[in-house]
Amino acid sequence: MKKQIKLLLVIVLTLVVVAFAFAGCEKPQGNEGEVSVTLILANGEEILFSKEYVTDGAFLKDLVLLADEEENISFNIEDSQWGAFINSFSYEGVVYGNPEAGEYIGLYTSLADINYIDIVYMQPIVLEDIVYNAAGLGISELPLFADATYIIYLA
Repeated sequence: MKKQIKLLLVIVLTLVVVAFAFAGCEKPQGNEGEVSVTLILANGEEILFSKEYVTDGAFLKDLVLLADEEENISFNIEDSQWGAFINSFSYEGVVYGNPEAGEYIGLYTSLADINYIDIVYMQPIVLEDIVYNAAGLGISELPLFADATYIIYLA
C-alpha cells in the first residue's frame, strides 16, 4: 500500500512539474489595439532612422513589415523554428548586417518588463543618453506596447 501511495505521489509531482514547465512556453499576447511606438535603426551609436508609428500591429514583426512597406528600408527576415529574425537590413541603399562577416543584428527596447528583455546574456546599449535593454524575444514574439521604442541595432 505504501509503495502505491509513493508511486502515486511521484506521478502527481511529475505532472505538476511538467505543467509548470510548459506554462512558461506560452507565446506572449500581442498588442490588441492601436498604439504609438517608435522604430529606430542604428549602426552602433549612429542613429540611421527614427520614426514614430501609430499601428494596430501585434508584434515587432508587424511594425518591421510596415516600415519595410512605407520607408526606404528593406529587411532580410528569415523564419526559423525559434521564430522570425532579421539577418540584415538596407537603408538608403546601404546594407547593414552580414552574419558571414560576423555582423549581427540585435534587438533592443525601452521596455523594462523582465518578461520581454534579456538581462543575462546581453548588455544594454545607450543611444542619445537613453538606456535600452536587449530584447529577450524575437520580432515575431515581442509585443508592441504604447509609447515603447524598438531598436534594430547593428553591433
